[in-house]
Amino acid sequence: VTLWILNKNKNGHTRDIGDVSRDYRSRKDEILFMDLRRWGSEYEKKYIELTEDDIKEVALNFHNWQQADYETTYKDVPEFCKSASFEDLEANDFSLVPSKYIEFVDKDSGIDFDTEMKRIQQDFKTLLQEEKDSQAQLINTFKTLGYEL
Repeated sequence: VTLWILNKNKNGHTRDIGDVSRDYRSRKDEILFMDLRRWGSEYEKKYIELTEDDIKEVALNFHNWQQADYETTYKDVPEFCKSASFEDLEANDFSLVPSKYIEFVDKDSGIDFDTEMKRIQQDFKTLLQEEKDSQAQLINTFKTLGYEL
């Protein structure tokens, strides 16, 4: 699912919300991208839902990004969010695909392929030997019982 929040009022202003006064900064020529694909909890085996805590964290991040003091309360987080400028959009041919802006961590880049394949090879070799030993024990057990295979 993709959620788009469109806001024409991107000029700096102050707004009283309940007992709290919020100072909004000018966000002209900026877009906040968030990717929540790795968020949420599974239910009914085929659905993912955001928990109340997830929703609160996303909302807090969004509100922090809008505030005048966002330098201290908001930061870009890999695999979650990125504040993109107009220049960033222009450099990406004005694509609005979040993955073009949000940094993703390549968890495989630190793996030494040759070392990992040798480890897998050794594990597989051990499993095959254990299977061979188990077969020999089973054949011997049947033989002991007088039912040679």
